[in-house]
Amino acid sequence: MSPKPTASSRWRLPFLLVILAVLLGVLYYQHMPQTVPAPPAGAPPQTAGQPAGQPVAAVQSGTPVMPKGYQPQLAVRDPFAVPPEYLVRTPGAAAAPSDKNQPKDAKPVLTGVIVAGNVGSAIIQYGSDSRSYRRGDLVGPYQVVAIGNQSVTLQGPEGRFDIGLVGR
Repeated sequence: MSPKPTASSRWRLPFLLVILAVLLGVLYYQHMPQTVPAPPAGAPPQTAGQPAGQPVAAVQSGTPVMPKGYQPQLAVRDPFAVPPEYLVRTPGAAAAPSDKNQPKDAKPVLTGVIVAGNVGSAIIQYGSDSRSYRRGDLVGPYQVVAIGNQSVTLQGPEGRFDIGLVGR
C-alpha cells in the first residue's frame, strides 16, 4: 500500500514546473541578441511611420528635428530651468533693482544672511525690492563689498558702511 499524497506534495510538481519555465525564459532572453540588424548596404534608412521605399530627408548636423508647424515662440518654457540672468554671476555685473522706482532717500535694509564657508548671500531690501545678493552685486547705487554672519558691508556714494540684520 503506497502512502497517500498530501496537499503539499500535490502542489509541489506544478510549482517546480512553473519555476523551471521561468528560469528557462530568463536564460532564453539573456542570450538573445540585443542589436537590431542593419539594413542592406546602399538601402536608405527607414523611420517609424514612413512607408518602405521612401527616402528619409537628410538632416544637417546641429539642426534640431522638429515637427511640421513648430513655432518656437509658442513653446512653453521649462518651469525648472534657471533664468539666464542667474546662470553667470560675475562681480559687479548682477542686475540691480531699477532706480526709477526707488525713492531718492531709500537705504538698503539687511533682512537675512546665509554664509557657508567663505561664500555668502545676503537678502537685502532696497525700497520696495527684496532679493538675494552676493559679494560684488549692486544694490541700487551701492555695491556689496563683504558679507559677514550678522552684517553686510556696502560701498556707495556716501562711502563704505555696514548694515546689520533688522532686529539685532
